[in-house]
Amino acid sequence: MVVGDDDVCTISNKLDPDYAATMGLSPCVALRLLNDFADLKEGDVIIQNGANSLVGQTVVQLAHARGIKTINLIRSRCAMFLNRTS
Repeated sequence: MVVGDDDVCTISNKLDPDYAATMGLSPCVALRLLNDFADLKEGDVIIQNGANSLVGQTVVQLAHARGIKTINLIRSRCAMFLNRTS
């Protein structure tokens, strides 16, 4: 595939390649999750699993901007923790 200079961007070597590969996709998925399954309003609460993923982090940010509260489940190597944001 050949693309022009205007069609690519440089990323930092410090960025995880998995995150870099999904940077354009994850925000779209997060937006669809917030918009397509329920008519969420300011003050509503959502619960999500996998909140430490890039999609999960974007859901938190978009929800916060819309006044939607989140309860976020994350998994660490040791245990499952409940992280609540408002």
